[in-house]
Amino acid sequence: MGTPALSVTSPMTARWSCETGFVSDLLVRCGREDDAALGLLFDVLSPVVTARLSTSVEPAHIPDCVTDVFVEVWRGAPDYRAGEVSSVAWIMDRVASVSSRPAYGREVSGLADA
Repeated sequence: MGTPALSVTSPMTARWSCETGFVSDLLVRCGREDDAALGLLFDVLSPVVTARLSTSVEPAHIPDCVTDVFVEVWRGAPDYRAGEVSSVAWIMDRVASVSSRPAYGREVSGLADA
């Protein structure tokens, strides 16, 4: 009849780790086109994604880049295989892929003409 609701009341009370499978379960649910799972995944992981992007993306581009990361997570979720790879590592691979796009890169001053 549908995917059962999560047993947590909010993202702030959710204790996730690779061991408990919370993030992995959300990815599997995203692969089944569960919008609520994507929303919760965003609520839980967007601060981590934002922090990671802050080291490689121009600050003005971070909000768009975060959105693109979660679009890639949504699109790729049907291919995620729980247990084969860490769910957080799988998401961080999407972060690396999106942040490496030329539109999001940081300019390195003084090296352009070298």
